[in-house]
Amino acid sequence: MNKVSCLCITYSRVNLLEEAIECFLRQTYKGPKELIIINDCDDQILHYDHPEVFILNSKNRFRTIGEKRNTSIALSTGDYFMHWDDDDIYLPHRIDFCMNKLINNNLDYYKLNESFLYSMSNGISRSTCNQFYGCSIFSRDAYIKTTGHGFVNSGQDSFIEAQFLKLFKDKKINMLVENTRTNSNLTMKDLYYIYRWGGVSCHLSVTGKDIDPLNTIKKQRKASEQNRKVGDIQLVPHWDKDYISIVNTFIGGN
Repeated sequence: MNKVSCLCITYSRVNLLEEAIECFLRQTYKGPKELIIINDCDDQILHYDHPEVFILNSKNRFRTIGEKRNTSIALSTGDYFMHWDDDDIYLPHRIDFCMNKLINNNLDYYKLNESFLYSMSNGISRSTCNQFYGCSIFSRDAYIKTTGHGFVNSGQDSFIEAQFLKLFKDKKINMLVENTRTNSNLTMKDLYYIYRWGGVSCHLSVTGKDIDPLNTIKKQRKASEQNRKVGDIQLVPHWDKDYISIVNTFIGGN
């Protein structure tokens, strides 16, 4: 079976990262997989002993998010890549669903660009369609046809997705983006991404126009975490909430 590399870049969000790792551990995919975690928070050294989880602790802050994403791919060994953002939730069927779409449709790139919108105080409010780069999966062959993520912070995702779109138009890759609005065979039960907004410490998307957004993130995240841990940290994967039940309850009431 094809190996899937899940790519997680993180900075000073231990509690959220532990939930992201738990998402990976709960995946139903039976094939080989790995979770690559890139941590460049200089006062946190993260540890988690698991054969499918690799953590790079860097004492030096990456200059841009784009370079950090490219590094996660450089360290991976999979045939397919999917981003595993540290502040969102991926339901257990994510890898299975995406790999079935890729293999059954002979695709190089797939994205179900619809997500549950989740507030940490109010729960799921609705499903919504957006760019949601974190929903995508693409092959190594497709990636090497690009120049990678742009060496920028805000916009590194749209930079590479524009390249995928051009490759698709030039008939060099097979690409599919869909949602429940465009494909009547899809339902909300197929959605595998819970996008967290309210209550999450410092989204890049709201600092991207800063002169120095990474420094803004550094200050806000270090200031926002109560009892913030430093030094060697043994990660303990877990979910703070039963997200499967939350999703099922939301779907049942809509």
